[in-house]
Amino acid sequence: MRTAFPRSPVALFAILSCIAFSLLFWMILGRPHLIVEAPDRRVQCVSYTPSNGDTLPAGEHYRLPEGLIARDLERLHTLTNCVRTYSSRSVNRDVIPEAHAAGMKAWLGIWLGHDPEENDREIASALDLARTYPETIEVIVVGNEVLLRRDMTAARLIEAIRTVKQNTSLPVTYADVLDFWVRNPEVAEAVDRVTVHILPYWEDEHPVDVEAARTKARETLDHARSLFPDKPVQIGEIGWPAAGRARAQAVPSVVNQATFLREFAAWAHTTDVRYNIIEAIDQPWKRRQEGTVGGSWGVLDAARAPKFPMAGPVYEWPHWERGLGASLSGLAAGLFLPMAFLGGRSMRNRYWVLVTLAGTLSGTVLYLFGVQALEFSYGLGGKLRAVLLWSLALAGSVLALYQLTGGRLSPRHRRLWRLAVLCMAGYAALAMGIDGRYRDFLTLGFLFPALTLLLPSREEDTGSQPDTGPDADRQGPTEAWLGLGIVIFGLLGIDSPWNLQALAWAGVCLALGYACRPAMALEWSRFRSALSRSR
Repeated sequence: MRTAFPRSPVALFAILSCIAFSLLFWMILGRPHLIVEAPDRRVQCVSYTPSNGDTLPAGEHYRLPEGLIARDLERLHTLTNCVRTYSSRSVNRDVIPEAHAAGMKAWLGIWLGHDPEENDREIASALDLARTYPETIEVIVVGNEVLLRRDMTAARLIEAIRTVKQNTSLPVTYADVLDFWVRNPEVAEAVDRVTVHILPYWEDEHPVDVEAARTKARETLDHARSLFPDKPVQIGEIGWPAAGRARAQAVPSVVNQATFLREFAAWAHTTDVRYNIIEAIDQPWKRRQEGTVGGSWGVLDAARAPKFPMAGPVYEWPHWERGLGASLSGLAAGLFLPMAFLGGRSMRNRYWVLVTLAGTLSGTVLYLFGVQALEFSYGLGGKLRAVLLWSLALAGSVLALYQLTGGRLSPRHRRLWRLAVLCMAGYAALAMGIDGRYRDFLTLGFLFPALTLLLPSREEDTGSQPDTGPDADRQGPTEAWLGLGIVIFGLLGIDSPWNLQALAWAGVCLALGYACRPAMALEWSRFRSALSRSR
């Protein structure tokens, strides 16, 4: 049966089913999660780097809005009574007097690097603060992951530690991951406390899920205590990101972040351990270096709003109604766009079912990818990239609906579209395959563009001869090699068989490669012919 608008029971059932499943999907995403509460709804200490959020907070000429540090500490004081800094100069120096005024404690950081003169200035500034605010500063952290970054040798680091210890009565420590304490045990002899960083998400060998991460953190702490029984061991950084790419089973999310931090705080309350959470406030400027995940470790977002409470239910999608609206908008597009494409012509009911499903899915995908694009965009270039990728996803959604209604692009436009999709997907797959540590998976962005390449062209639909003009002949090898590269580098992006994000991305890459199979087969035939002639 053909109709210009879906009136059959099957089509109406499909519409009602899409509405029901959309509602169920978003209600599940927006459901409350009940998690162990943090004791007194507080944590011991948090890393705090004063920043406007957009630029690296470094250099003597870096400026902040007036009163920003005081306002930040006022907000943080509801969550903690302590902040950790990483430098004693520039805007970081101003944190200590503001913490003193707010009645808070501080772990004073000294940033050490390659430049000896800069290191001397850092040490001098820190010692000046230590003399002025000894009751505020709980411990001086001389260097942060200096050995991990290979900025200094252990001997030079010990020299800096001793310089500080000779000029203050405050406790002195150094902060790094446990591996570098193990490799350089002489550093432990020079400090008053051993400070270890425990970040299960960044575990290089075996990133674990949030449930196993709690056990991993406890085991690491116990191991550190067994290695240095004569020194107090404290945790300098511990946390979980709220957004970004998954690493094996380690999945960033607000619920996972809340679960890890609240349950760790509850456990730490029952044992004798001093710890610091990384970090107080999201740092969007870190996205340039570490992708979405790098800027998403804060318990407050960049606007200084709490991502989750320290007690009560936690929501991953608190505004899930917006997503439902996007899904239903996609459903509406799936119903009304085909009528515009058909121009008064009728369409079989089974195709109405397909476009209804595709429309609902497109609305859902575009909303989810839009949220992801907002997270990974940083700076003008990042924002333009996000707009370009989202526009590609939108064009793919509209084109898929157009193709499902029987519409077909001209051979020339189809070649241009395929080339655009494959070039962008090829770059994304290459980047993920060889340098994917800090990159987000763009599965949702390429889902519908991949579908449009899999749907039959007019020539395939009608059985007529495909376009064989000079442009098509030139594009064939390009498409073949792009398709092959997308498949290879898409598979290289799989870091673990348990990483569902990586597997989904590889699936989209395989679909794009499958769409290129005619060109790949033709190129293989040409290669074999050339090889046989050379013999």
